[in-house]
Amino acid sequence: MGCQDSFKLANKVTRFVFFLMIFCNGANWISLTTTSWSVISLPYDAAGDTHVGLWRRCRSNLITDCRAIDGWAQSATYGIVQGMACLGFAAINLGHVVLLLFMFVDRWKQSEETGTGAAVLMISGAFIWTLAAVIYSFGYNELGANYGYSFGFGIGAGGLGLICGLLTIVAARY
Repeated sequence: MGCQDSFKLANKVTRFVFFLMIFCNGANWISLTTTSWSVISLPYDAAGDTHVGLWRRCRSNLITDCRAIDGWAQSATYGIVQGMACLGFAAINLGHVVLLLFMFVDRWKQSEETGTGAAVLMISGAFIWTLAAVIYSFGYNELGANYGYSFGFGIGAGGLGLICGLLTIVAARY
């Protein structure tokens, strides 16, 4: 039996979660890898705005002016946010893999345990992403900075992960 047949045999809720999980994983990847958790606007600076991501800090008008801030020792809070984001990222990615096993691999297809495992990973990833965003907003964000699109994608990944996890619980029992 091929992937197309397995997809057709999956219930409607599982198919919906499959497509929603693609958007969740996209938000997951964009939030972790882009440099716009905060945007610091300095109108008098010719180099443009400063974009702060989880791993780099870049100036908008200077393409090559990016500095790595992974393992940044200046702020323990920032290291906690980086670690929480990595854990949330991994949990959502693993949840997606387990969802694929739940849908396509004969050994685990439509197994309640596999569906519940995928749901637990997605929900835990959602809570970890949300916790990372809360810690970032209260513990680190620089004065005068606005939240950027990466921050929004992190919150979006958390919200979509929670929805996917709850729907996967329904799909596993359906």
